[in-house]
Amino acid sequence: MKRKFLGILSIVLALVLLGSCAGQGIRLLLGGLSELSPGAGAAFREPEYVDYNVCRMYYASFPPVLRQAYRTVYNGFVNHDEKILLPKLTETALSQVLEAVRLENPQILCAGTEYSYCQTNAGTVLFPVYTVSAGSADAMARALIEKGRQIVAAAPAGDAEARELYLHDAICELSDYGEGAYAETAYGALIRGTAVCAGYTAAAKLLFDLAGQPSAVVSGTAKEGETQIPHAWNAVALYGEWVYLDVTWDDPVGGDERHDYFNLTERELAETHFGFVLPGNIKK
Repeated sequence: MKRKFLGILSIVLALVLLGSCAGQGIRLLLGGLSELSPGAGAAFREPEYVDYNVCRMYYASFPPVLRQAYRTVYNGFVNHDEKILLPKLTETALSQVLEAVRLENPQILCAGTEYSYCQTNAGTVLFPVYTVSAGSADAMARALIEKGRQIVAAAPAGDAEARELYLHDAICELSDYGEGAYAETAYGALIRGTAVCAGYTAAAKLLFDLAGQPSAVVSGTAKEGETQIPHAWNAVALYGEWVYLDVTWDDPVGGDERHDYFNLTERELAETHFGFVLPGNIKK
């Protein structure tokens, strides 16, 4: 049986300083800080190939200051900025913003889960750790979205559940569970054909966005026998209700896709999946 788990978020907090950054090395690292701005009114600066609606329910559930930080982080990732000035955030708030940006934007492929930050009088300065160059990330995102468009175009029109089922099965057909480069991304699932649960859920999120179906990635704990593991799956809006699907667990090793974890109610899901928090505007 496949091992299905969401890798524990790796957070490098190498520059946790209170009040201000000190030391010559830090001052050099922050060179050009005066040119940065938290961008209180900045809108999302979507790349031109993101011409579809990205469903951002975590963003919508945030208070204004975290929305501002979310937009600034997203725009900084799109620009491949080496340092991003945010409003002053606590460590917990910064982690929440970065997690939301990661879960809701599978088209962002350059930024991994590692980062560092420091506090200054101007705000919180984020130093992303990029996993690929800006040019490579752009090319990969274009290829990923084009692949997603092809899949969605082949899905049946009209019935939302039939379309959702087609997209679910397409991910299972294209991907096998496994570790490797980009395995935690939609690119790993749809282009390279290898993914862990984070990659499966990101692929589903992307396809649902392209199909215009509201959805969210949720993370929590799953139970396999007596073993509990960190895991991720999707919530999908269907006919005015929220249901859950776990594409990872519906893609067994060496067999055809199944539908044991397709469109479960919360009560049905609770037998094996629990300990998760939904965006504020998803009503349980």
